[in-house]
Amino acid sequence: VRHAWHGLTTVALQESGMLGFCQPVGHAPAPSNASLTSDFCVGLFLLAGSEVSKMAAPPVLLNLTTLLEIRARVASADPALAPAVAMLRAAVDAAMTPTPWTEGGGGPWSVLNKSTVGPSGDPHDYFSTARYCWPCNTECNATIEKITGNTCAEWTMGSDYHPRPCENKTGLPWLCHDGYANPINNNLDRGHWDSLYWTVPPLALSAFLTNNVTQAKRATMLVRTWFLANATRMNPNAKYAQAVPGLNNGTAGGIIDISDHHKMIDVLDAMTLIGASPDSAVAATWSLMDVASLRDWATAFGEWLKRSHASHSEGDATNNHGTWHDVLSIGLDVYVGSYQGAEAASKTCDDFLTKRIAVQVQPAGAEVKHGGPSAGALPREDGRTNSQLYHSQDADGLLILADLCSRLFPLGGVLHKRVACKSIKGGKYKWNSPCQTNASLTVGVRDIVSWAAQHADTTNTSIRWPFRQITSAHFPYYWAQVFRRAANMYSVPAYEALVQRLPYTSGVSPRYVLDLTQPYRT
Repeated sequence: VRHAWHGLTTVALQESGMLGFCQPVGHAPAPSNASLTSDFCVGLFLLAGSEVSKMAAPPVLLNLTTLLEIRARVASADPALAPAVAMLRAAVDAAMTPTPWTEGGGGPWSVLNKSTVGPSGDPHDYFSTARYCWPCNTECNATIEKITGNTCAEWTMGSDYHPRPCENKTGLPWLCHDGYANPINNNLDRGHWDSLYWTVPPLALSAFLTNNVTQAKRATMLVRTWFLANATRMNPNAKYAQAVPGLNNGTAGGIIDISDHHKMIDVLDAMTLIGASPDSAVAATWSLMDVASLRDWATAFGEWLKRSHASHSEGDATNNHGTWHDVLSIGLDVYVGSYQGAEAASKTCDDFLTKRIAVQVQPAGAEVKHGGPSAGALPREDGRTNSQLYHSQDADGLLILADLCSRLFPLGGVLHKRVACKSIKGGKYKWNSPCQTNASLTVGVRDIVSWAAQHADTTNTSIRWPFRQITSAHFPYYWAQVFRRAANMYSVPAYEALVQRLPYTSGVSPRYVLDLTQPYRT
């Protein structure tokens, strides 16, 4: 049905608005053309459209019923939501500023805006450099300390050395220093994609909650520019993401540019939200043709993801990279809604406990320096220079996967099942797992939350994070999502109490989005 509707909206429906290829009344079947039209065909087209609109998939990560309840509370000026609404309004005010892409603000952004075209020579191909890599002749100094927020003390310790000697003349090949983000990506597609991600979801959320057509129009314009308009659209692949100049044209790990923190899924959900608005004027800003076109783009990207060798490598990663790859893969499958996608999502969920939880979660009995003695640490993140950031991100992604799989396949029981842990030897980050000597030890999803509740530094006071964290800032953003999601998944008020301890006054609080999209269910 979707393929037929796509044909009607892209072939039969002309740019002028005329509906062509209509068989004249009373004629025998014969070839038609774009100039043949009739009022009865227009009526049938509108009837078909009204039925196709009912097929619009629900959001992947959001719950429409919950959002409709929040919408009613916002309309009645519920004082409990006042801080969250004020913070959303501030985010939207910034997103509505129509500034050129080079100045940030509200965009619009496009892959054509990057300062350097990638190795393919096609400006429509997404291109970024590895986030923590720099020319090999770079020496850490006060400027780099200011840019990255880190001292130079860890510059060498965070290096990822390779056998190629450094060419001082060219700075090739680049060398990576974990935790020290190179600002070059601000002017490549990574920076512009991140800007789109931080702009579109709040615009769509505000438009849905407050019936604001202007905000909806801006969100849809931004998405059309990045994904749909022929002149500015991104090709549906990430072949050239996180390239390391002098070594490669792109890396498997570059897919995290798109998958990290469910960025792509949030943007897709944002458009679904606008199309599902009870306000007809807001919903009309995202047409059925837009729905079909974005679904086609997501289908093409998902197909690239399934056949790409880089994607397969990323899916095999046993840290946050593999976790976010699975979130992106399932999210695209759910959004597209194809039979093949349903099969792929089922396979990912079938493997979730044995491929992710059994491998990435530390069982009870480990040494304290490896996250013990209680179960739930994520040792593949503990060797990072900013381990708390990556630990909380991986925990967030694993809980999202558990939540998605429990909703899609409720008989799987992933939230409460335990599986035998698996020990992985070798790799860049090594740890001593009790699994190496006792394969009967088990782990489960809830272990992640229990461990985090004991160790996460959410208040800067009472708990000290046990691993290396070179950036002075603390990272409550992902912990807020972990504990709110866990509080609802397991009905544990103590987890919500941890969310309530997080700051709500400075900057963009992690709680405002949660309170407006995933409120705590008492």
